[in-house]
Amino acid sequence: MLSLLRIANLAVVDRLEIEFGSGFNAITGETGSGKSILLKAIGLLCGEKSSPDLVRTSADRTEVEGLFQLSEQNVVELLASAEELAAFRIEDGEVVIRRVIEKEGKSRGFINGKLAPRSVLEYLGRSLVDVTGQHHQQRLLDVSLQRGLLDQFGIPSDLLDRVSASYKIYVAARKRLEEWSHNTQQVAKEIEQKRWELKELDVAGLGEMEEDLLVAEETRLGGKEELIDCIGQSLSILDGEDRAILGHLARLKGILTNASSLDSSISETLALVESASVELAEVKISLEHYSAGFDVDPMRLDEIRSRLTEISGLKRKYRKKYSEMISYREALRAELVEYDSGAFDQRHLALDLETRKAELSTLEEELTAQRHKVGQKLSQDVARGLRDLEMKRALFTVDISKGTSSATGADNIEFLISPNPGEEPKPLAKIASGGELSRVTLVLKSLLNDKQAPSVQIYDEVDSGVGGKAAQAIGEKLRALASRSQVIAVTHSPQVAAFADRHMRLNKESSDSSTSTSAQLLDSSKRVEELARMLAGRKISDKFLDSARELLSGSSAMSQKE
Repeated sequence: MLSLLRIANLAVVDRLEIEFGSGFNAITGETGSGKSILLKAIGLLCGEKSSPDLVRTSADRTEVEGLFQLSEQNVVELLASAEELAAFRIEDGEVVIRRVIEKEGKSRGFINGKLAPRSVLEYLGRSLVDVTGQHHQQRLLDVSLQRGLLDQFGIPSDLLDRVSASYKIYVAARKRLEEWSHNTQQVAKEIEQKRWELKELDVAGLGEMEEDLLVAEETRLGGKEELIDCIGQSLSILDGEDRAILGHLARLKGILTNASSLDSSISETLALVESASVELAEVKISLEHYSAGFDVDPMRLDEIRSRLTEISGLKRKYRKKYSEMISYREALRAELVEYDSGAFDQRHLALDLETRKAELSTLEEELTAQRHKVGQKLSQDVARGLRDLEMKRALFTVDISKGTSSATGADNIEFLISPNPGEEPKPLAKIASGGELSRVTLVLKSLLNDKQAPSVQIYDEVDSGVGGKAAQAIGEKLRALASRSQVIAVTHSPQVAAFADRHMRLNKESSDSSTSTSAQLLDSSKRVEELARMLAGRKISDKFLDSARELLSGSSAMSQKE
């Protein structure tokens, strides 16, 4: 649930802090007191787009912060649906979302103190908060939304996914056939070009790693003369005619041998000279062996360079690296094999399209049958819910007719309503009044939330156009919803507010230079005064105060019966 909301410098609100409780929270106040700003603040926390116009005049930036307390089940579901949320340390069941909007227009979001992109705020917001307001009620008139609500009510998600995937495959098959029909000559030219390219690459005989091996061999053979010269100089130094090391060592050895016969202490030095003579003799043998094995075909280097020139030409022509040319050659081969097998001829493409269409039709028929079944139940449940909201004789129907194939099936779906007996059901957009639409919206929301209730349900004037017993019924419905998740309702109806577990009033205070909004949690006496104000307007008499007390006692009695 949303337990704390802090707002700073948002429109007319300078500083505002509201503590919400579990159950049903009602927010009231005179028109213009800031109720819409309160909802805007929650929307910003849930990833709505920001604007520098939201920053309060004379302030540098707007800050909105909300503390959400989640159950262990909420946390498990969130982490299962989006692993990246684990990076924001929400495992402890508390989530602090903060949004900062600079006057220059820059916006930043934070989750538990860590910078978060707006897309993540939006995802988290959709998971935690569900908003129903005037805008959402108008959206209910959109038949595409109606189809989505029906599917959400009871159509298996895997069936919807299979229909969508099958439709995409069908569209791709249709596109291939259309392209073939319109571009036969162009396709033939492209195929001939690919045959020629494959032939050229096959003739080139490019082998795996060939270029790397040739470059390495060219490097080694290209320096053969310098290498042979180095070996020759080394052998000359070791055992040449002039000042050869081995010759000098032999003479040194003779001298030290004579010296050691005169002084035995020189024998250690003599041993070192003998060891050096042996090691250098081994060096000489190794170089002679290497030199003897250095037999290179003088034409080989020319062959290597010619082959590398050929490869470079192909790389420039095809604008590909060596490894990419080999992959391209094999891709050409596979495509031409498929083409030659008839996979791209018109007859084959037409047959494939028929097969894909038949597969799609089978899935569409299954989906249509499911929708008729689910639509019948939704119609009954909505009609029953409307009876609870003082639309006793209303009929609600989910009309399903044959449509054209799409990613969502082949059904035209529209919600029809007959508010009064004897009237034929007609589309919501043509017949439903504001109050009727509010009640239909509330019933649909409550039915869908029975399937999967969010942590926080927010209702913005869902009682619009409704009064008397109908408003009282809406209050009862909101309190019932609050038994499953937190409900926050902005309302102008005293009958609705009377059912709240927690009642807050927003007050607007104006001076010559500024306007600000404050929030007041109402105790029982203040609550009576607020309900009386909502009933009476400006002049509150004892009669209205008594009516307010009666509203509160009546709602309390109903709650105890539940």
